[in-house]
Amino acid sequence: MLAQGNLMTCFMIILFGSAVWFSRGFYNASAPLLVILFVVWVFARILLPARSARNAFPKCELYFYRFFPWFGPLMIAVNPDLMYVDPSLRWAYFLFRFVPIGITAIARRVLPFMVLLFYLTVLYLSPNPFIDVFHSNSSGVDYFLSGRNPYSQSYPDIYSGQFDYHPGFLYWPAALYLQTVSKVILGDIRAILVIAWWGAVFCFPNTNRHSQALRIIWWFIPFIAFAFEQAWLDPLLSLTAATTLWSIKNRRWWLMAAAVAMAASVKQYGFVVGLFPTTMLALDREWKVLVKVSLAAFILFLFALAPFLIWDTHGLLTMTITAHTSARARPDALNFTAFWMRHTGSPFPVFAQVGITLYGFCLAVFHLIKNRERRRLMVIAESWAIAFGFAMLFGKFAFCNYYWLLISFWILSLAFENVEGPDFKILGELRE
Repeated sequence: MLAQGNLMTCFMIILFGSAVWFSRGFYNASAPLLVILFVVWVFARILLPARSARNAFPKCELYFYRFFPWFGPLMIAVNPDLMYVDPSLRWAYFLFRFVPIGITAIARRVLPFMVLLFYLTVLYLSPNPFIDVFHSNSSGVDYFLSGRNPYSQSYPDIYSGQFDYHPGFLYWPAALYLQTVSKVILGDIRAILVIAWWGAVFCFPNTNRHSQALRIIWWFIPFIAFAFEQAWLDPLLSLTAATTLWSIKNRRWWLMAAAVAMAASVKQYGFVVGLFPTTMLALDREWKVLVKVSLAAFILFLFALAPFLIWDTHGLLTMTITAHTSARARPDALNFTAFWMRHTGSPFPVFAQVGITLYGFCLAVFHLIKNRERRRLMVIAESWAIAFGFAMLFGKFAFCNYYWLLISFWILSLAFENVEGPDFKILGELRE
């Protein structure tokens, strides 16, 4: 059954996906509207009961999930939004935009393979995008393969001082390991990101009768081609989030620990993936499982960081922490902070950014406490969206990749709604 609150989540996916597709994740006039609607969604999900909309809207669920999957493919056909297509491949780019429509319409058994080819075609069409993430991370991988510490090297500023930007390999070492494997095996650091986003849908439970529609929605969010082109790492976090929910559903605590550790050791805000599942374990007093998951995840996290902490502690911390904390808020971000800066001429106060971020985390924990028994695994994904959404919309940065991760949390919340089946156990019954 499609609950009224879930219908609102669907519209948030459409609205936010459209806004990012239209603006490429940069500031535009929709920023205050997105913030307001997000706050409304948060309080609706926390406070309103999850009632079925079947009686009020008998055919709403049927029609919505019949047409919802076409939303992304149609917008991609209008504009895939790739910025750096090789001029000799313009003809292929024209045909490329219509592929998602064809994939959505064909037989299910060949669909996953064709989706993967569609994604990999992005890398072929745009082999050298002009963005710091791609160039710095490629250089970092090259340094690593040559035996040099990527966190101890100097990187060119491809923007020549246009932005308040610290060039370097700015992410935790797990990102370096994964992108190095990607470069060695598949020739492009972005291939691992393609595989991560593509493969995450196989964690969706088949007990959800809308799982196939949700897979299409996931695979073809409107800005997917542009996002892959730009080499952002957030698909790795989305994969760990999906894997975490699957692991809880199937009582695979060791896999949950690996997913949580991977999220935390890829990006600085990846810790949020492990925060709410472990909080729920604590709320359900599953102390034995909580200790095992937390300890295993922490050991794996340290194992990922240890080589570079030993190699050059200062270089690692400078690039992965100081470079971010010392950066100023971006006035071109698609969030409230940029709105404030543009309309007041002054920075949004740091204490307000921090305070609202902490408030969002508190709301997410409250949601977990209040609704975990009724909404099961769905509440974890919603808590991710609440906490991360507040941090993004009222923080320093909010670009396409941040919205990409937020939308993935929303889709996961729908995919894991009221999951039931022979292998389903609520979190309170989780055992070793």
